[in-house]
This record gives sequence, C-alpha cells and structure tokens, in this order.
Amino acid sequence: MLQTLKNKWHLFYANSDNKQFLRFLLIALILRMMIMPFFGHIDLLSEARRVFYWAENNIFIDNIARNTTMFIEVIFFRIFHFLLPESQSMFFHADIAHSMASVPHSFEFVSHLTTFRTFFIFKIPYLVCDLATAVILYNYFSDKQKGLRSSIMWLFNPVTIFAFYIFGRFESIPIFFIAAALLALKKNKIILAALLLGLCLNGREMMILYFPIFLVAIVFSTNTLLTLRQKIIGSLLIIVFAAVTMQIFSVLGIHTVDAAGSEGVVLVKENRIQHLFAFSLHRIMFLPLAYTLVIIWVFISTVSEEKKLLLGGGIAMMSFFAFTAHTAHFTSWMVIFPAIFYGYNRTFLKPFIVFCLVWVGYWMFMTDLGVFTLWLAAPFSLHFTGIPNIPTLYSHMSGNFGIFDLNMIIYMMRTFFLASLISLAWLMIHTTIHSDEKTLH
Repeated sequence: MLQTLKNKWHLFYANSDNKQFLRFLLIALILRMMIMPFFGHIDLLSEARRVFYWAENNIFIDNIARNTTMFIEVIFFRIFHFLLPESQSMFFHADIAHSMASVPHSFEFVSHLTTFRTFFIFKIPYLVCDLATAVILYNYFSDKQKGLRSSIMWLFNPVTIFAFYIFGRFESIPIFFIAAALLALKKNKIILAALLLGLCLNGREMMILYFPIFLVAIVFSTNTLLTLRQKIIGSLLIIVFAAVTMQIFSVLGIHTVDAAGSEGVVLVKENRIQHLFAFSLHRIMFLPLAYTLVIIWVFISTVSEEKKLLLGGGIAMMSFFAFTAHTAHFTSWMVIFPAIFYGYNRTFLKPFIVFCLVWVGYWMFMTDLGVFTLWLAAPFSLHFTGIPNIPTLYSHMSGNFGIFDLNMIIYMMRTFFLASLISLAWLMIHTTIHSDEKTLH
C-alpha cells in the first residue's frame, strides 16, 4: 500500500501544473504561519473562550446558527489543547453569557503570557479550511492552468488573509463548504451538494442567502441526469439545514436552550438581520429587490445547477455588500465567486485588483473600531499605545480641505467600492450568459 501511495505521489508531482500548485500552496502556508500568532480582533478571543467552555463541557452541538463552525472549532481545540496548558487561566469565566467584547476585557486576554501561542492555535481550523478551499479550486477545472490561477487568486488576495488571520474570524469554514458544494454540483452529485451546502448554512447565518437559490435550482431543474429521488432528498436536506440555521423550530412551539442557558431565538428576530434592510429608497428595499431578480433568473434559466448557484450566489452576496451595513472581514464571503470565475475568464484579474484596492481604502478610512487599527494586533494594541488611527489623523489634517472631510472621503470610497462590485457582477453575468461552451467547460 505504501508503495502504491509513493507511485501516486510521484505521478502527481511529475505534472508541472501540480508541482507549481504545491509550491504556491507552500508559500501561502508559510505566509499565513508568519501572520497567525501576531494579530487578532477581540472576537477571536471571545470565540476562543466559548470554544474552551464547550470543549470543557463536552458540548459539540449547541442551539446556535453556527453548529458546523462550532463543531469544527471544538474538535481542533481538543486535538491541540495540550499546547495550551494555561488555557484555564486565560479563558475560564464563571458566566459564559458575559460579553468580553470590550477594550478592558481584551486586555485581560492580550496581557496573558500565552497570547501569541493562543492566536496561532485557535486559527489552525481556519488555516486548514482556507488551504482546503484552494485545493478545491485547483481541482474545480479539468484544465489545471485554470485551476492554478483560480487557486492563486484565492491564496494571495488581501481580503481573505485579513479576515482569517489578521481580524481572525472563522469565515473560512463556511466558505470551504460552499466551495465544496459547488464542486459537487458541477459533478451532478446533488445529494452530496445539499449536505455540503447545509453545513455551510450552519457555519454562518448569512449563508442562508444560498438556500432559496439552491432549492429553486434543484426543484425546477431540467437536467435529465437528475433523478426525482435526488431532487426530493436534496431538497429535504437543504430545507432541514435551513430550518436549523433560522431556528424555525421555535416557531412550532419547540423551545430550546443553548449552552449558556439562553433561550433559542428565531434568526429573523435578531438585530443583525436588520442589516438586510438597511438600504432603501422611497420604501423600495434594494437587497430584496436584487435577490428577487436573482431568484427569477434561477427559475427561468437553462444553465446548469452549478452555474445557477455560482452566479446566483455570487450576485446575491455582492448585493449584500452593495446595499447593507457590514464589517470588513465579512467581505471574504464573496471572494470565492470571483476566484472561480477567474478560472473561467482571465479578464477578472484587473477588476478584482481594483476591488481589493478600493476595499482596503474604504476600510482604512471607515475603521469601525476593529478593522485596521484599534482592535488589531491585540498584543501590540494601538489603543493602549496611544497611536492614532487613520480616521483620526485625517480628521485633524482635513480642516483646510473644504468639502473633503472624513465623511466625504468615506462616501467616495463607498461609491468606488460599489462601482467595483458592479463591474465584477457584470463580468460574472457576461461570462455565464454570453460565453461559449468551450470557455465554460
């Protein structure tokens, strides 16, 4: 068996594209390992405190809309907790429901002697899912040159590196599952795709945007390769996962309590859902408008189910960032879509570079108490050292700039950000609808 594995490895490594991919993967791994110990938003450490509590009490599934993420984080913590023998002194708190998301509480974390090691250990599941996503992208295309450029865009873009390793959030976990679901759909493995997408929905609440798109694409599919059994099982699977994510069971009178002792709340009652309707004009809500157009297109389109979820999911997620309030690390949710489309169409590179530059500029000036200055590099927190952040510096400097005060700059950068999203969305639509079969396959 060992000899068979060696032969397969030599055969794989003999291919120049595979060899190049492994080199880029190694460079990406080294880059990430250099960043992992030194940065983190307070949310990373408060999340680590919850993971510590769950692991200590053998809780793997909780009454939250992030069961997939929680399960993976707890498993990884139990594997690597021997490297954090002082975790009890850093993470134990009698009241698990007590919020730790404040500057004084962050100092409790970052002043601990194991801070750097803790940052590294708790980001390991993010690293694994991040690199696994790159492997999926490489194998997404039969033409490995397409897979190579798609995976390179994923591995070396600033948005995901920031989100997973500097801000330090778990977004790579649900993103891995949507990437895997898309690959399964491409291979017409509908039931597997439904399972993977369901795990994605349970990894982060806002992934629920993919649920109606997938359901409509499957139920009304004209693909003769899909059997009625696949449609029924796939539909039921995704409906159950969506019901768990949205905590719909509480509507039926089933009351649940999470590990902290709090009663489960229907997702639509949570304040964060208000972000979905934050942008409106004369009672016309732009995100629901864009999402309705996506659903209509999925319903009437004759492209494959994979293309429906790829384009529909991408446009829906871009609409979220175009018309709602959000924070910088959330933007990582949409990067998977231009990365895949870059494999199909080389012209995505330039507009994606523009998008990344505008994203950096917008959040450098926006700085929502945690994006680039106050909360980051927690062991070297700029808050405690008194170094001013960019918005503060610009506000002091812009006194003689007339209308170009801080608010105007933020409005301009937000407008540029919207323009970059529209350009990517247009190119995605063009590639899907107007490209010939040779380009797409």
